[in-house]
Amino acid sequence: KVVLDRCMEIMPDERVPFDYFMLQIIENYYRLGYNETANQCVIKLSDNTSEELKYFFGSDKKFRESLDYELQLRMHIMQQIVSITEKYGQTEINQKQLDIFQEFVNLYSINS
Repeated sequence: KVVLDRCMEIMPDERVPFDYFMLQIIENYYRLGYNETANQCVIKLSDNTSEELKYFFGSDKKFRESLDYELQLRMHIMQQIVSITEKYGQTEINQKQLDIFQEFVNLYSINS
């Protein structure tokens, strides 16, 4: 926990926006039983990733095609958030994240 807390101290979201690499920190907080801290990180990572996905989906299709890797990476992050919160029994936050992810899956299928 000391190492995780130090990571958060050195690299808070305000300084280094939470991204793919935050998934391991979240999972380790859950493993150690610090569910509230992990849930706060999940919400922030989900918010960041959702904003990026909204931007990608709102952009011109020609432009979006050049960012397909970035879009798929954000979709993967959202899927991992759902998986991790389910794995650690975080029912309420899991359902919210599942709903958000499903919205993006629908957008992805419509815009593909």
